Amino acid sequence: MPKNYLFAIFLLTLSVTTTGQHKPRTHSYALPKNDFYTHLFRQAKNAPSISWAGLGQIVNDYLDGIHSSRFTQELLVANDKLYLFLSSTGRLYEVSDYMNDDSVRLIRMDTTSLMGYNINAYAFSQGDSIFNIGGYGFWRWNGHLRIFNPAQNEWDVVPLNKELALGVYSPNGYIWNDKKHRALYAFNYFIGNNGVRIGKNKDFEFIDSVCRLDIRTGDWITLGKLNPRFVNEKIKFMSVAELDSGLLLDNMGTLEYWNVISNKVKVFENKPKRQQINTKTINCYLWYVYPYLYYGSSKSGRVDSIHISHADFRELNEPVYIPTKLPFKWWWLLIVPAVGVVGWAIAQRRRKPGLTATGPALKFNLRSPSANLNLFDEVEKSLLQLLLKNMNEKGVRTDADQINRVIGVAGSTLNMQKRKRSDVIRSINTKYNNRFPDREHPLINREKSEQDARLFEYYISESNAQDLASILPH
Repeated sequence: MPKNYLFAIFLLTLSVTTTGQHKPRTHSYALPKNDFYTHLFRQAKNAPSISWAGLGQIVNDYLDGIHSSRFTQELLVANDKLYLFLSSTGRLYEVSDYMNDDSVRLIRMDTTSLMGYNINAYAFSQGDSIFNIGGYGFWRWNGHLRIFNPAQNEWDVVPLNKELALGVYSPNGYIWNDKKHRALYAFNYFIGNNGVRIGKNKDFEFIDSVCRLDIRTGDWITLGKLNPRFVNEKIKFMSVAELDSGLLLDNMGTLEYWNVISNKVKVFENKPKRQQINTKTINCYLWYVYPYLYYGSSKSGRVDSIHISHADFRELNEPVYIPTKLPFKWWWLLIVPAVGVVGWAIAQRRRKPGLTATGPALKFNLRSPSANLNLFDEVEKSLLQLLLKNMNEKGVRTDADQINRVIGVAGSTLNMQKRKRSDVIRSINTKYNNRFPDREHPLINREKSEQDARLFEYYISESNAQDLASILPH
């Protein structure tokens, strides 16, 4: 073969190999500019984090061969710039503000080609760097810390002293990003590997230890055990926003502030503000810049805020976590919950919540002649009808798959299903709480399945179901 042909083949091979490692960046994707983006760009320097509350999407279109609506979309702030991260993919876009244009543009920064290795990973930023940690993929949860390398346009793994598997978008995925001290706090971690049994017929386990990761050194340390009340009630908590010293959490309508720096728990007692947070932060992005909690939607283009002060909170006499060296004054936290758990277990054996001791729950009239208040939308009405039908006709709770079909996300990703379920149920419970403020329990409750502790089943208690006669339409 002539030498010039051999040289041409060599150049072609070199070109293909190089392209496989470093793909050229894609063309930018334009989005209409509105007050939502203008506000974010103006506050990019000060916003410690931008949290997620709902299914609102920044982009609902194809981006580089995948439909963006299939993935949770996270907004991140780093080096005074705004970025969009597609969860479960590794895709990272700079949200660029062109001042002389009526649009903002998404410019892809990474060259990621593989997906599915970091499902439910926690994405965050510190200083000029962007990270994501943990997630599920290839039949196991992992605790890998990944940092974006702008020089190579790819993600690099940061070695840590040990691997703690983490994940978010689940009732137990509580993580707080301490930008000020360049640390990360995990309120629990997982042991999860589908290829290895953990105990009898189990391949997943939560470890309820509060741990701190020093980003600068890569060292995890264990601070102590998570407050037993949180362990017993953790399926009820949902993260609302990241504040300056910890997490603001929604416990079925009650807001609690887990201040991990002072190791104190506070309850949000300003009722008007609490109702505003519960009702107006659905399907919004949230970010906290002292002393305001901002919420906004890229779809509506509007941004609003809620002033939060120390006077809005009342301190509870309990810690977020029990230190490894337990002070004497916290010993009661180990004794009282243990007694409560034993009593609860005995009661559960005698009677399951939402069901009678001998069979199906009482029948409730879904077509009461009471006034039609149109309190719920059509999706919420359908879900309530499903829960009551299962309880009335079968005497059983409702699993997540049934709910997914009713609310229209049966074919969506696991992330989207969890988000949508949480949004719909939270909306129903908030409306119910506003309509019946004296009720002790939310309208829709959930408990772990007896067959699989990783799954939840949903139900309406008998006392709450009787209220539906006055709020469901004819």
